[in-house]
Amino acid sequence: MYKVLHKSSGQEITILDSRWRAQVDYLKSLDKQDDLICPGCEQPVRVRAGKVYRWHFAHKHLQNCPFERESLLLLQTRAVLYKHLASKFGDENVAVEKKLDSPEFPRHIDCWVEKDDQCFAYWIFDQRMPPDERSNLKSCFGKLDSVVNWVLAAEMLRVDLIHSNRVHLTTTERAFINRTDYDLAWQTHITQLGGSLHYLDADCESFITYRNLELSHAPQLYAGKRIETKLSDMLVSLNNGEFVHPGEGEKLRQRQNEISTEKKMADQRLHQAAEFLRKISSKHPKSYSKKSASSTRGDNPRILDTSRPFAREGACKFCGTITSDWVTYNGKTKRCICRQCKDRTDQ
Repeated sequence: MYKVLHKSSGQEITILDSRWRAQVDYLKSLDKQDDLICPGCEQPVRVRAGKVYRWHFAHKHLQNCPFERESLLLLQTRAVLYKHLASKFGDENVAVEKKLDSPEFPRHIDCWVEKDDQCFAYWIFDQRMPPDERSNLKSCFGKLDSVVNWVLAAEMLRVDLIHSNRVHLTTTERAFINRTDYDLAWQTHITQLGGSLHYLDADCESFITYRNLELSHAPQLYAGKRIETKLSDMLVSLNNGEFVHPGEGEKLRQRQNEISTEKKMADQRLHQAAEFLRKISSKHPKSYSKKSASSTRGDNPRILDTSRPFAREGACKFCGTITSDWVTYNGKTKRCICRQCKDRTDQ
């Protein structure tokens, strides 16, 4: 663990904090007095501040404490994440192993940022999580007035052997795909908008993000845009604490401008089409109304409508009358059958 309580004063002490690292001798003296206790089980802990392993606190006696069940991978990833966030927001605004009053959380929150009346939470996954625990975790964060950012240990990442932009995702990874504005920056014209997953490599201190992830082959093969950046070069959004790779902000603005331009052009084409139809309608108005056409068809459903925009005259083969009010017309002979003679037949 990286945070303990000063038994006498109740003060929280974070050994990753640069202010406490400078007082390691004082911390060791508190260690000898058993004045440093675990915030989980309230048992005494000792200071581990050697030259090989990352500085941390450890129980003096093995107890049934939830802190003791945390893996080394989780602890290493948490320390690297805290270091990065502290460099962005300052040690005084970042807390590690944040314990909330709610007993529903399966464990403490890995990192917590409070700045300018905003709260950002960071939760690290080092292994798969059962469905009921995933549901409970989302429900717990849904009750908090803060934004949560999911971070996965890079050891969980299973890249496809053929294409590095494709990954095989567990049910846990699929459950925590988060769609953000930056997925739009990598959206292509033939795909729908996908979501993001962030992986932190604690050993290499690098950040791997898959943007615009979409299902490629059910149920677990997903494809997206892979971006990898050294952690020291990563940016953090001040709006929600999201991790942003260098250049993504500019790429997002370019994509938004392209979408705006495409929308304007589509609206312009639609307006031009409507104007063209309006002009055509004004030049060639219909010579009959829907009412007259329906009433004509109602007399005899098998007789074609005789109302025509360009009426042609013909001589009735029965009565010889020259008329344009006919029911049949022969264009070659210029002869017709007028409406009065429509029921007559050749004798």
